[in-house]
Amino acid sequence: MAKKTKDKTEQPLVIKTEWDLRGIFGYEDFNDPKIDKDVKKGIRQIKAFAKKWSNRDDWLTDPKVLKEALDEYEVSTAADSPIYFLYMLEDVNLSNTDIKGKLQKISDEISKAAEQMYFFSLRLEKVDKKIQKKFLKAAELGKYHHWLKDLFEHAKYSLSEAEEKILSRTFSTRSELWVSSLGKELGTSTIEY
Repeated sequence: MAKKTKDKTEQPLVIKTEWDLRGIFGYEDFNDPKIDKDVKKGIRQIKAFAKKWSNRDDWLTDPKVLKEALDEYEVSTAADSPIYFLYMLEDVNLSNTDIKGKLQKISDEISKAAEQMYFFSLRLEKVDKKIQKKFLKAAELGKYHHWLKDLFEHAKYSLSEAEEKILSRTFSTRSELWVSSLGKELGTSTIEY
């Protein structure tokens, strides 16, 4: 399709076909030192959350305290941006094994740190039915109602914290391999038009 200019001559429509990942995330490339700094900061944030809430039980009975914990739980960490950046960079550079290696290294570091937060949902989903009803009726937890209801309904399918950690370690490997192979296949496919 072409667009018309004032002199009525047709000019080709220019369509941008590349992502501006640097503009979105602020990283120069996959070796940008800011990536490692953000990952370390994100891991510190995860550890701080776990340290603050893992030895407390008040959030398992008091809706106001649970709201405070949930507000902190839902906040993104500084490690989110590097992961998204590297996934997208990998998608547009499928043959670059250095990007894949960096992504895998960072994913492993963040997954290991995130295991420290498993206690949160596993303990919360197992609170007494009376407390679950109390939480679902609490006005201050209104924005979390759907998430809590879903968590309580699926509690019967959860395993112990140790078992969940084992599954998460093997799940990421299996799912990443599937996504990677599918991405390669779709990314290298061509359609004649």
